[in-house]
Amino acid sequence: MATAFRHEALLYAGDDEFVEATVPFIVDGLARHEHVMVAVSAAKIELLRSSLGWDGRWVDFVDMAELGTNPGRIISAWRQFVFDHRDDPHLRGIGEPVWPERTPEELVECQHHERLLNVAFPPGLPWRLLCPYDVSTLDAAVVDEAKAAHPYVHEQAGWWDDAPAGRAVDPGRPLDEPLADLPPPVRELGFDAVSRADALTAVAEVAGPGLAPARADDLGRAVGEVFDNSLRHGGGSG
Repeated sequence: MATAFRHEALLYAGDDEFVEATVPFIVDGLARHEHVMVAVSAAKIELLRSSLGWDGRWVDFVDMAELGTNPGRIISAWRQFVFDHRDDPHLRGIGEPVWPERTPEELVECQHHERLLNVAFPPGLPWRLLCPYDVSTLDAAVVDEAKAAHPYVHEQAGWWDDAPAGRAVDPGRPLDEPLADLPPPVRELGFDAVSRADALTAVAEVAGPGLAPARADDLGRAVGEVFDNSLRHGGGSG
């Protein structure tokens, strides 16, 4: 049973190794009366249900393809899991956020989320989160980043009772990368007290096609506040 938060990577190759490693991890948690949540693909959920049999009824299964469509939602889901069981916080989870079909943008966000998970929970919270990575389908660079993002890394089944000591992980390293250039066309529009209304009209024209009316109104008000602050405190123009 964990005495502190353990963020662990599991490197496996193919479905058989996935089942071989994760099923004992789940069963071990259930035997210790821990709450277990598993967020993986629908196909892997079926593999686990089939292998777990009757034990599967005690596991909270979540389709990662739905939960992780926006990778930024993943940490929130784990925090909600912890909050829901705050009165009995001995927990364990399995989350597989990365698969070969991820777009480059999604992959970067997943890697950010993996780093930030290390500081998303109080260090004394006794729970374990295992993140499987299929080395038979993922690029070597993705696997290397997974190793770097997790204090604990396992490359075989049968490890859960004698995991090595955790390593320090820098949660902010991926966030140091420069932001990508904005795609064309980029429209630059200056404004002052006289042209403020014209600038707000231009914002509304751009936002209108892509936002619901209420959200477009919210954006207009927010931009208007930025304009006003710039006019009052930024030299009278922007």
